[in-house]
Amino acid sequence: MNILFRTDASPLLGTGHVMRCLALAEACQELGGAATFLLASITPAIEQLLSSHRISVTVSPTQPGSANDAWHAAKIAIELAADWVVIDGIAFGEAYQKELKSTGLRLLVLDDHAASGHWYADLILNQNYGVRAAGYENREPNTELFLGPRFALLRQEFGRWRDWHREVTPQARRVLITMGGSDPDNLTLQIVKAIATHAPEMEMTVVVGPSNPHVATLRAVTASVRCDLVVNATNISDLMAKSELAVIVAGGTLWELLFMEVATLSYARDALQDEVVNALLNQRVIHHLGSVSGFDAKALVESLRDLAGSKNRRRSMGMAGRQIVDGLGAFRMAYALRQTSLSTPRSITMQ
Repeated sequence: MNILFRTDASPLLGTGHVMRCLALAEACQELGGAATFLLASITPAIEQLLSSHRISVTVSPTQPGSANDAWHAAKIAIELAADWVVIDGIAFGEAYQKELKSTGLRLLVLDDHAASGHWYADLILNQNYGVRAAGYENREPNTELFLGPRFALLRQEFGRWRDWHREVTPQARRVLITMGGSDPDNLTLQIVKAIATHAPEMEMTVVVGPSNPHVATLRAVTASVRCDLVVNATNISDLMAKSELAVIVAGGTLWELLFMEVATLSYARDALQDEVVNALLNQRVIHHLGSVSGFDAKALVESLRDLAGSKNRRRSMGMAGRQIVDGLGAFRMAYALRQTSLSTPRSITMQ
């Protein structure tokens, strides 16, 4: 099984799209498949990461989401004899899907927003909690939907934790802070300062991604407080296992933390994240800290201390998180790709 992934990563876009594509690529490799990533924007750290996973990287010279981009992706896929094209990014809408499907290629869309006018893909994956099929009713008759955290794409490193369960302490002190691959708002710095000032008993581990432009400032600040700074972590599952609490902005990291049974406090960066976090809050799975733009240092510390002191609440959140995300989503999707490619014939033509 040969798969072409079309996605992008940059300090502005972040790295979340690439990381969940990587999770699916790893699962496909486990089934004997091969992966190629086609990106119009990429960071050196992401290119190195993909290469370390035996993934070929090709840079696209096109404008993301343009007709030329779709044509170029189709051309590369045909040259590779790809069984599937996987697209992940807000730029790849209705026209992009239609162009790829017109060649006869099989197409999987990794989506969050259900915003395309019409869906031409063979398969659509939206891993968000509470997502409904109604958002995809304007789709082709044979388009299959894979919805919810049952299909959350976790990377291979989390597999060894599947039989592990957290021991919950009476009083939590170890808190993980991570705002994703880039953190354009530099919320990390505000959180570190708030906890260091108002909750100095907390032991912080701060994880920043390879696209974070504020690393130098964070190094200077964290050097003088009770904090470990980890840049471009290669063992994030180990760091989560050691942490009792987490402060994040909702994204792909959320599903990893739920799987790792970490009591999580989450901000939301946009309306979609707010909707997802509220849905999980209503099920008492995580604590919602509100919008990034409404950051309140004292409110953060109060919520963090309340959760740190409640063993029963943290245990309940951890158990609920593992029930929602069982860590097998990437393999479910990889098997779906393989079964469809084995059972569905196709005819490839290039316009």
